[in-house]
Amino acid sequence: MLKQMTTSMILAGLLVGNLSACQTANVPPTPDGSSSSDLRTLSAPTTTELSQLRDSELPVANRNFGFSLFQDLLQATPRENLFVSPLSVSMAISMLYNGASGETQQEIAQALAYQDLSLDMVNQGQLTLRKRLQNSGEGVEILLANALWGKAGLRFQSEFLASNERFYDGRFEALPFASQTAVDRINQWASDNTKGLIPKVVETIDPQTILLLMNAIYFKGSWSTPFQAEQTQSLPFYKADNTQLEQPMMTRYGKWRYADVDGTQLVSLPYGKTERTEMLVFLPQKGQALDQWASQLNTAYWQKLQNALRSRDGRVTLPKFKIKNTLALNDTLKRLGMVKAFSEIDATLDGLLEASDAKPFVSAVKQDAFVEVNEKGTEAAAVTTVTVGATSVMLPQEPFEMTVDRPFVYVIYDQETESILFMGAFNTPTE
Repeated sequence: MLKQMTTSMILAGLLVGNLSACQTANVPPTPDGSSSSDLRTLSAPTTTELSQLRDSELPVANRNFGFSLFQDLLQATPRENLFVSPLSVSMAISMLYNGASGETQQEIAQALAYQDLSLDMVNQGQLTLRKRLQNSGEGVEILLANALWGKAGLRFQSEFLASNERFYDGRFEALPFASQTAVDRINQWASDNTKGLIPKVVETIDPQTILLLMNAIYFKGSWSTPFQAEQTQSLPFYKADNTQLEQPMMTRYGKWRYADVDGTQLVSLPYGKTERTEMLVFLPQKGQALDQWASQLNTAYWQKLQNALRSRDGRVTLPKFKIKNTLALNDTLKRLGMVKAFSEIDATLDGLLEASDAKPFVSAVKQDAFVEVNEKGTEAAAVTTVTVGATSVMLPQEPFEMTVDRPFVYVIYDQETESILFMGAFNTPTE
């Protein structure tokens, strides 16, 4: 329905199309009178808000969803490079969650591991998460913005719009989708909210589309202590089949949080001055396939790895790389339990529109993701599109050596909210 370009930022789109029984436009103004292209600055969360977020189990749910999503995708292509933002997927679907009911809502909760969370806990937790991420401290930049673009002439559920504005800052604007003005307006919003890195997200809008919900997220982190470019050199990287290719490898000696658990080496590479956001690099023992290693990822194993980290001197050698991939997520989400939402017959997304004969359903969920790791730090992003249609941490130890010259898993993680922002598998050289 929507022509989308592969880009280097995160965008989540929700399109509702092929709907009959159109009603009159319902376009509530934004409370502060601002344009929906504005990126609203959020204040940092209070200590109480952060405590409530952790106590809500949302971080555990988000991690479990991330593990499940990553495992399923890695099993499908165990020897290819993979990069995905579980956060982008869960936030996009959480917004859709506000318009679902019955078994469809229950299955979305199952897929996202929200069974023990009320809708209000999900929404409030996502708000606190956005507050924390947008105030990550010097050296870490995370931008988040949401918007709902509706086809002029239709009436949308006020409760659905209000929830998305209150908790996700997803402000609504009606547009004449058939016009170039609508295309230009949406592309300008994307450009404004991604510092110009995503100047175009749509070329044309399908006539059957009635609602486009967008989530823009951008991450850029500078290493707390950068690698020196003059130390980078081309070295062999050994693929899973033991063949080798040359890969630019960065190296630095210093003090890191490091662990060796059952043959798996783990190191934390912190970002910024506060070092509360980090890249965790997991290097399985030689001969162990990444999908086999990743299959044991769960809350207990994750905590075991985290508890083993200790500050140690050592040398880390890590590939310098850039990866871009496109992931179709329909089948993965169905395997995780979100089935009825994709059914033209069984989907109950009746919280999207006012009374209508139309029956919305999710026709596609897709993510385009991008990551670049170099001597200065990391820039990472993804594009998640949800399409809805209708019928449609010590004792002194010897210095360690961690040479990441074979397939490995990496995670970009926020310690304050215990949240996984991105996960990746590096199997083969990219340069």
